[in-house]
Amino acid sequence: MSDDLTRDTFAPHIGTRFAVTSASTTAVELELVEVTDIGDGNRGLNFRLLFRGPRETTLGQSTVELEHPEIGAVALFIVPVGADPAGVQYEVVFNRLPLQR
Repeated sequence: MSDDLTRDTFAPHIGTRFAVTSASTTAVELELVEVTDIGDGNRGLNFRLLFRGPRETTLGQSTVELEHPEIGAVALFIVPVGADPAGVQYEVVFNRLPLQR
């Protein structure tokens, strides 16, 4: 399913929560705070997601399952990228090659 995911899949869900499960951590919820296009503008296929989670439970860099009521469950590689008083920030990057014609 991750091949079907585009920027438009996530953009309407900014401000909503995703349940995260991983073999190496307890369940936690992350809030989607930003969806940003990156790269060469490959029609919404190259983008980054920025999530914020609680400071009490920090996720390491790994593949986790993110579940959202409307998107469903997807396995994505997540990386902690910073922290502020509101919580820990995590990034997911979708970087796809341009379509060959």
